[in-house]
Amino acid sequence: LNILMEYARGGSLRSMLQRDGALGERTLRLYTLQLLSGLTCLHHRGIAHRDIKSANVLLSDSGLMLADFGASKRLTSASLVSGLKGTPHWMAPEVIRAQQTTSGWIQADVWSVGCTVHELITGAPPHFEHPPMPALFRIVNEQKPPIPPNVSATLHDFLSLFFLKDP
Repeated sequence: LNILMEYARGGSLRSMLQRDGALGERTLRLYTLQLLSGLTCLHHRGIAHRDIKSANVLLSDSGLMLADFGASKRLTSASLVSGLKGTPHWMAPEVIRAQQTTSGWIQADVWSVGCTVHELITGAPPHFEHPPMPALFRIVNEQKPPIPPNVSATLHDFLSLFFLKDP
């Protein structure tokens, strides 16, 4: 068994956030575009990541790379393990309620990207001030997660598109 890893000189987006703080909107646009481009590539190949968060996005010399495919799923195959997939604060409501369909994993990844964008703006995903179980309850029962108040109207509208309860 050989496990190969590509070196990502910049570490994860999470480590960058801890070191440098929240991103400005210009850098956020660049990183979000690269993240969505990588996710589109995965989805076109029939793979859902199922654990998108800043800790699973690496900075390399050539741009961002998605990492940690331990929870990923080929959409055409049955799940071998049941239960919740992902990290609580980044989970989509339909995942928490176990109501996602096979293709619903794609929409759940999109929700997680929204949580990651929120994280890159504020340093934390929505509801991070709450422990996991109360956060999951809020995700399921709120109309949508709170959007940071000090963002441009464009970014506010963009984030709203990620947080659709009925994707």
